[in-house]
Amino acid sequence: KAKTAPAFLAKSMGEVQVTTASAPLKPTAPAAMSPAQWKDFRVLKKTYVTHDTQTFRLQVPNDVTPHFPVCGHIKIAATTEDGERICRSYTPIATGPGWFDVMVKVYPEGQVSQYIHTMDVGDILQCKGPYLGEFEYEPNQYTRYGLLAAGTGITPFVGLITTLLQ
Repeated sequence: KAKTAPAFLAKSMGEVQVTTASAPLKPTAPAAMSPAQWKDFRVLKKTYVTHDTQTFRLQVPNDVTPHFPVCGHIKIAATTEDGERICRSYTPIATGPGWFDVMVKVYPEGQVSQYIHTMDVGDILQCKGPYLGEFEYEPNQYTRYGLLAAGTGITPFVGLITTLLQ
């Protein structure tokens, strides 16, 4: 059963626009996901990283190991009490057979991040993607990297750093 956003959020959610500005990556989309279609993913685990940031492990059907582009993202949807769908982009930070992790920082004005933080183990999140961001990683493209990030901007770098170290 999908949850709806808390009532106190529903009033301000009408201002959120749903966009699909990023181009879908059809060749690299894992079978369990689709850039064109919302799919259900069960929350397997929640782990606090800080007081306002959690990692959510989401189950992928049939033990498929999803493959996301480095610095790419997925969209996660929330549904308001009056049925409006809103979404935001999140970067997967880890994958394995039958799961992937996303790290989400909750913001006072962040309707989707607040919605995600209400999820319990066993609840369903709707996702679609993957999509490529503005940076496209090419193996061995550079011999040195300089990375600068602040706040939640560090999340795309987690996947990049992991890839660079492999």
